[in-house]
Amino acid sequence: MTFAAFGVKAAELILPLLALALTGWIGKAVQYLANQVSHIRSTAVRDALDWALGQAKDLAQSIVISLNQTTVNMLKAAGQWDATTAAKIKQQAMNLILAQLSQEARTILMGQLPNLVETLSTLIEQAVATAPNKTQAPKPAGGSTATEVQTPHA
Repeated sequence: MTFAAFGVKAAELILPLLALALTGWIGKAVQYLANQVSHIRSTAVRDALDWALGQAKDLAQSIVISLNQTTVNMLKAAGQWDATTAAKIKQQAMNLILAQLSQEARTILMGQLPNLVETLSTLIEQAVATAPNKTQAPKPAGGSTATEVQTPHA
């Protein structure tokens, strides 16, 4: 057998094996890249959802505090606070959150959450539970420390 014939026989054996190995490597590379793209997409979606929920949570907290100061406390002091009024105020808080959310946050929340109203309701409930319910009375002229006065919250 000549050297050229030996080279041809070796190439006939090695080239298919190299092609098979290369095909397998390309398949693994494509699978790896697809997995990385999927991971990047899910991370981006999660980060966007976290940002949008953070915006909604911040709005819920500030709106609940504002409604407590402007509406709820007065209604409670006047003895006009009941379940129907509470539901109306909660709906008002929901409407205010939706109105004040950025367009991007609203789009993300509506696209990713199956029940945005339920999520906002939960955020409002959490804000009500953590809303400050104490206010400082003004300091008397004598300079003594102020006393805490309990005020109801929604």
